[in-house]
Amino acid sequence: GCLVTSGLLQPLARVCARLARLNLADCPLVDDAALTALAAAPAALESLDLSQCRGVTERGLALLLHAPLCARLE
Repeated sequence: GCLVTSGLLQPLARVCARLARLNLADCPLVDDAALTALAAAPAALESLDLSQCRGVTERGLALLLHAPLCARLE
């Protein structure tokens, strides 16, 4: 299974300013804290896949809607 956590995404989001696509589908440990880190990151993601990320709530998705990233969100 996927072992990506919000703790891993926080430093990744900070240092990967050129990150364009991120597929986190089926990562059960991805949650709203991870989306908080992504929303605050300098990266301008073009595509983010959160399919089947059960830890993500409407609150987390709302954070992304107000961030300047993601032309495509799944």
